Amino acid sequence: MPSHRIGVKIDKLTRSIENASTGESLPTEVVLVSSQDMLALKKAEWLFDWPKEFSKKEKKVFKLVLRSDPKVIQGLVCLQDKGDHILYAPDRKQSS
Repeated sequence: MPSHRIGVKIDKLTRSIENASTGESLPTEVVLVSSQDMLALKKAEWLFDWPKEFSKKEKKVFKLVLRSDPKVIQGLVCLQDKGDHILYAPDRKQSS
């Protein structure tokens, strides 16, 4: 399976999205993704096949949104309850 790297430097962890130039903290929410959200996603913009993950009953896909603009998805995460631990492991898209 090919590996993918994200070209983003994580300089610190915050409880919200932070504007790097101003330091302004933008309140966020983590919300379960809906079918409507899946229809709006553009596959080319993501490294993972989120509709495929969403279709798996054993997995839950969550979105990170700004409280002030909840229609714009800032990030996605896929979680699976394995009983004794929570697994974060979306299936990566295969390279063509």
